[in-house]
Amino acid sequence: MKLLVSILFLIAFTACVKDQPSPDSTSGSTTPTSSVKDSLVYVVCEGNYGSSNAAVSLFNPSNGDVVENYYRQQNGIGPGDVAQSLTKIDGLWYLVMNNSAQVIICDSTFKKVGAITGLKSPRYLCKVGSDLLYISDLYDNCIVIASLQNHTVIGKIPLRDWSEQIIPCGNQLFVGCPSQSYVYVVDTRNNKITDSVFVGKNLRGMALNKKSELITLSYSTNQIQKIKFTNTNNLQTIFERDEKTTNMFSSLTLNRTADTIYLLGKGVSRMDIDQRVIQTVFSNANSNYYGIGCSPNNLIYIADAHDYSQRSTITVMKTDGTLLTTFKAGVNANSFAFN
Repeated sequence: MKLLVSILFLIAFTACVKDQPSPDSTSGSTTPTSSVKDSLVYVVCEGNYGSSNAAVSLFNPSNGDVVENYYRQQNGIGPGDVAQSLTKIDGLWYLVMNNSAQVIICDSTFKKVGAITGLKSPRYLCKVGSDLLYISDLYDNCIVIASLQNHTVIGKIPLRDWSEQIIPCGNQLFVGCPSQSYVYVVDTRNNKITDSVFVGKNLRGMALNKKSELITLSYSTNQIQKIKFTNTNNLQTIFERDEKTTNMFSSLTLNRTADTIYLLGKGVSRMDIDQRVIQTVFSNANSNYYGIGCSPNNLIYIADAHDYSQRSTITVMKTDGTLLTTFKAGVNANSFAFN
C-alpha cells in the first residue's frame, strides 16, 4: 500500500538533500525527445508522508513542456500531505489528499474552487448516478457518500475494514478490500452490500474491461482474475505465478478500448482480456516503478520512484515498448490523469 510505503521511508530519508525545482519551474523532457500528439497529462505525486510535499505535475506531450508543481503554480500553495488519486468529473478535477483528509476540487485551470472535508483518510472516488460521489477510505471502515452538488458528506456504507479502489458498473459498485481479500458488491440503489467475491491476499488493482468484467490483481500470489458478475459470479484465473516467475506485478491498468491489460512490475507487460499469455513490453531490472497509466492515444506512462525521496522519472512509450521520452515529476509519482 503506497501510503504505508511512504511512512516507512520517511525516517530513512529525512536527512537526504531533496533534488526539487522551485515551485513554478518549467522544463522540457529529456532525451530521446519526441513530439507526441496526445492529451495533457497530470501526474499525481504523493510526496512523503508528513512532509506536505505532495504535487501535481503537468506534462504537455506536444512540446515536451513540464510544470513539476502545477497545482502550486495555479494556487500559490501546495495541495497538502499525500496526494493519492485524481479524477475528472463533469469538468472539475477531484484531487484526493490522503493524510490531509480531504478532497480538493479544482476547475479546468486547476484552481481550487472547493473541498470535501469530514473524511478520515480518503483514497479513491467515483461518480454514481447524476448527483453522488462515493469515496473509499483507509482509516474509516466504510464507503463515504458525498453530494456532487454541495460537496458535503451525506452518508456512509459500513464495511468490515478499509477500502481501496472502487468501480461503478450500472447499479453496482465494486469495492476492493485488500485486508479482507474480497471484492464487495454494493447495490447503489439502496447502498447495501449484496455480494462478495474472494480474490486473494493483497489486492493491488482493479479495472473494468469492455465486457463489464472486473479484472483484479492480487500481489501476494501474483494472480490476475476475471470476474463476470452474474447470478453465479463466474470467476476465472487468467494468470497465476509459478515458482519460476520472479517479476511480481504491483498494479494494472487497461487501454482506452478496455481490451488489453497492462501490468507494472520491473517494467511493463500486457495481455489480451481473452487470453492467458503475458507478453513483456518493456523491462528494467534496476527500476522501482510505482505507477502506470494509459493515455487516450494508447501511450504508456510509467513512474519510477527511485528511493522514495528524489523526484520521480516518468517514461513514455508506445504499446510495443518503443521509448518516446522521459521527464521528471514530483516525489513518489503514483498515477496519471489525462485531459
